[in-house]
Amino acid sequence: MDRSIHDAAGWKLNRVEVIAATVIVPSLAKGRSTDANRTGPPWAPVFGDRQHTGTRTKFRVVSSNMRLAFLFIPCLCLASDWPQWRGPAGDGISPEKNLPIRWSATENIAWKSPVAGLGTSTPVIWADHVFVTSQIGDGPFEGRSRDFENAVVAKRTGESKQVKFSVQAFDRRTGKLRWDYRFEAEGALQPVHVKHNLASPSCVTDGERVYAWFGTGQLVVLDFDGKLQWRKHLGRDVAPFDVLWGHGSSPTLHHDSLFLLCEHPPGAFLVAVDRRTGK
Repeated sequence: MDRSIHDAAGWKLNRVEVIAATVIVPSLAKGRSTDANRTGPPWAPVFGDRQHTGTRTKFRVVSSNMRLAFLFIPCLCLASDWPQWRGPAGDGISPEKNLPIRWSATENIAWKSPVAGLGTSTPVIWADHVFVTSQIGDGPFEGRSRDFENAVVAKRTGESKQVKFSVQAFDRRTGKLRWDYRFEAEGALQPVHVKHNLASPSCVTDGERVYAWFGTGQLVVLDFDGKLQWRKHLGRDVAPFDVLWGHGSSPTLHHDSLFLLCEHPPGAFLVAVDRRTGK
């Protein structure tokens, strides 16, 4: 197979055997942000930083020819948490050194585990938990989508009767599945680009709960045992989720607030809710 991955901007990452539903997580050192103006937990970004930009695909690897495997890079030192998209400080930087730069089917692989479905979200890590989301079943794709010459589209499951979403928790050291929370996509599904599906946003966690948002606007909040704490459907309650690229804005935490940003043509909005209750 072609062992290069292309994102939506056409950039090329060589020798990384991880495609769409397959994700690679580097181990992280204990370093934290040094921004003297930050408040709240040290890992929580100040809302409005570079985590949410108009060019989200600049930082997100968008892949093709997806495989159902989860690859984890072996830790070279005591690792820290990676609780949200782009890491503790929201800048995509790990201060850890001497990380491996080569992978193969056997080289520098600590464990592999199958993922329930397909998606372009990235994993988040807290203590011995690794959380990742995916979509089970195919939704509609946008007919106006354009792609690069000779590029291949994202893999399909071949099942479209009912789309479901999955939030999975794996053991950080062994890769064993701890739990798998699934629920059905609600409402009419909007078509998205051929390189995406409805599992693009990454989770965020505060160490007590994991917050998972999907491209329909459905948000579920689970405890570390996989039990539902509360849920919302912003695509139904606020405005429809309808954008060519598919919804990709990841939730973020600051103090007791969970921030949710939607920049869709039918009605853009920013919502802050209580992280414990959803109010």
